[in-house]
Amino acid sequence: MMLNTQSVPVSQTLPLFPAAPKTVTRAGTGPLHTSGDTRLLDLPGIAIVGSRRASHEGRALAADAASELVRRGFVILSGLAVGIDATAHEAAMHAGGRTIAIIGTSLDQAYPRHHAELQARIAREHLVVSPFEHGTPTARWHFPARNRIMARLARAMVLVEAGETSGTRHQVKECLALDRPVFVHDALLGDAGPTWLLDLARRGELAPWSTAADLGASVARSV
Repeated sequence: MMLNTQSVPVSQTLPLFPAAPKTVTRAGTGPLHTSGDTRLLDLPGIAIVGSRRASHEGRALAADAASELVRRGFVILSGLAVGIDATAHEAAMHAGGRTIAIIGTSLDQAYPRHHAELQARIAREHLVVSPFEHGTPTARWHFPARNRIMARLARAMVLVEAGETSGTRHQVKECLALDRPVFVHDALLGDAGPTWLLDLARRGELAPWSTAADLGASVARSV
């Protein structure tokens, strides 16, 4: 695949690893390069993802969902992106829970650049996972690959906000192929929702949720 250099994300090089990197493997993922507490990979984790251009309401929903799932004993997985992802990580930590960031760069890079400090904190106190070796140049196709890894590491996926061209569609399809439950906020399943989500909903492949309490109960029953 040829990449236009103007389309390559600009990342921040991290001078030091907050925790000694370690390579581990999990079923179906290939080698995973990690920094932090790899024991978190053995605990039940739920992915919370959504739009980078998150609304205020979407951020609030993501924070409530993360807090509720932490209360129920789940580790929160997300992709360290702007918007819903960052909110999910931060809410999980604020609630006293654990979080795993699955990133689309190598461990020595941070994208977006202003998340370098957040990435370092998660590596120091929780866990950062990358499928890419140290020094791998950042490319846009890495992020769908990141989403597929997240689908394999999570017991279920929670989708808060998404658009017609959202990269989360790769993760939704991967979760469904793996028979992982996909919980979608009901605001996305109305007439104005993305057509790819509405098609899946019509086939009965998605589980709607409206409140964090309802979500927590549904997740606990399903996984």
